[in-house]
Amino acid sequence: MNCNLHFCVRHHYEKAYQGIPHAHPCWEIVFYCEGKGEVVIGKKAYAFEKNSFSVIPPKTTHIERGESGTEVLYIGFDIVSDKQLEAGVFPEEGHEILHYLENIFKETRGLNLNRYSANVVDLLTRLIVYSLIKEKSREVGQDKYEVVKRAKAYISENYMHDIDIQSIAKSVGYSYDYFRHIFFEIERMTVRDYIMQERLNNAKEMLLSGRFQVKEIAVACGFSSLSHFCYVFKKHIGKKPQDFVKDNTVFTKMLYVKTE
Repeated sequence: MNCNLHFCVRHHYEKAYQGIPHAHPCWEIVFYCEGKGEVVIGKKAYAFEKNSFSVIPPKTTHIERGESGTEVLYIGFDIVSDKQLEAGVFPEEGHEILHYLENIFKETRGLNLNRYSANVVDLLTRLIVYSLIKEKSREVGQDKYEVVKRAKAYISENYMHDIDIQSIAKSVGYSYDYFRHIFFEIERMTVRDYIMQERLNNAKEMLLSGRFQVKEIAVACGFSSLSHFCYVFKKHIGKKPQDFVKDNTVFTKMLYVKTE
């Protein structure tokens, strides 16, 4: 595999910024050293934060916006290989992308590269690509059912908190997009819908126990307020929490009498 570096740039945004749609003829990797924001790659939007990076394919229109203080370090390069990279935004954890980029930036600060620096830059660029290809291959080879099982266990332990999909993906060691894809493939529902299902199932159990007030259940199951809990409960279950308890209590009594 051969790589050819086109540019390496570091930029600090003093103010919040909104870029313009553009594309490069080469691959681009943008590392977010500071700040947070959103990048749209093609037709898909991704959130980015400190210590994450985006991978943008050649000739792909993209646009970025971020908060004040955002700092980026990015490179453009060609790949001569039958392997391709996955587009999207990924956490730095498990990679050494920033380390490689910092060294590429150091070697390219001069106007002209000598042979030694050119070889170093080529090696570092290839190491970045190898790292990303290795990660992609590792993900494809993993047992999808085991990944989803671990994710469901994480949700079961944390549904009462304000968790996000990115944190779940990180907890099982996979990229955001790949994780969402395999979760839907196995469960036939989105991760967000599964989190809500877990919250509602626990809420129903607490309601039927008769030991908690509705307000306590709303807080314990991760809802922002009592009104939000009641709205979501009725939307998904088809009745208010109080009516759900009443109907199930009546049914239980009828079943008990019938059994007797």
